[in-house]
Formats: sequence, structure tokens, C-alpha cells
Amino acid sequence: MCLKRIAAFLLALLLIFNPMCMRPAYAAEDPATPTNLYEEELVEFDDDDWGEIVPGMFERKVYIEMEQNAVYYGDEVRLIAILVDFQPEDTPTFEWQYSIDCETWETIENENHQTYTFVITKENVGLYYRVVVRI
Repeated sequence: MCLKRIAAFLLALLLIFNPMCMRPAYAAEDPATPTNLYEEELVEFDDDDWGEIVPGMFERKVYIEMEQNAVYYGDEVRLIAILVDFQPEDTPTFEWQYSIDCETWETIENENHQTYTFVITKENVGLYYRVVVRI
């Protein structure tokens, strides 16, 4: 009997001092209104209607992925330009660049592939890299 009273007391304390219970209540200015999902307009497709993809609806994006992290001077690093939402007929050209301050960029000569591989040295350890992709 005593154990039940202690458990009830602890539960009451938990409910009283719970941070969720201590937040003030407020009334929403714009409360959510319920919607009737069954009154929505239904759209039916034919079995042979595969839809249409408009090329302009996709935004081409380029990301740079580092294949592995360099740990020591002399380690080789490979940067890969990842192309997203490019079209099959696109013929991208690549131009790799580096910068000391991310404001002025210098083109790396003869580096015009989707990957750029270099060796970490004391001279290039703090540089920033980017790729310019043109279609």
C-alpha cells in the first residue's frame, strides 16, 4: 500500500513539474481548418498516358565530392564534379579553379575533365577549389 502511494506521489510531481506542462497556453490567431479529403477533385489517367517531362522544369546542379580525405602531405586527392538533372543531350565542359580567399579564382591549366586529381603539398593545403561547368 505504501509503495502505491509513493508511486502516485512521484507521478503527481512529474506531472506538475514537467516542462511541457509549464508552458503557457495560447490561442492560435489562425487556427487550422479541417479539410474534407473526399471532396477533392479526382484526376484519372489513361493506362497508356505516361506523362510528359518538360526540360525546363529541372534545374541543373553541380556538386563536388572528395573521393577520400588527405591526411598527410604527399597524399593524393581526387575531386569529382557530380552533375544533377543534366539532360542526355548536354555536352558539359569542365574548368577547375583554385583560390586563396574565395574571391579571386585562378584556372588550373589542362584540367578540363569531370575529375581533378592532385597531391597535397604545403603550397596547396589551404586552397579552395571549384569547378565551372558550361553546356
